[in-house]
Amino acid sequence: MAKTPPSAAPSSSSPAAVGSPEVTPADQASINEFNRAFQSRRELAARAKASAAALADLEDASLEVGLGDPDDAVRMVVGECFVHLPQADAEARVEGAAAEARAEGERIQAETAALEARMGELKAGLYAKFGNSINLEE
Repeated sequence: MAKTPPSAAPSSSSPAAVGSPEVTPADQASINEFNRAFQSRRELAARAKASAAALADLEDASLEVGLGDPDDAVRMVVGECFVHLPQADAEARVEGAAAEARAEGERIQAETAALEARMGELKAGLYAKFGNSINLEE
């Protein structure tokens, strides 16, 4: 009969000796899903910050265009060049871009809320099984 080497035997300080639950493939899938959701939430937070900055810039631009003389042409960037547009057209373009930025911000918020709800479900299940043996906090 082969003797178990000392390094393979559970030590008194190892999790197996303490009686922590075994990680099943389903548990590992939940942990992986939580990690993917966590990373996605971080990316969404960066997108939300960029979207908010773009919206603030567009609102500032809208104010600047509105302060101009209605008879003067407004220089705007279209693609990679500047064009001269009547003030009314420039205001419409800026307002349209601001509306798109607001809609994007709302989409990001909704996606973030859905991710956080799913992360809460996963976190509750994993903490219920593993207790303090697992760390799912930032």
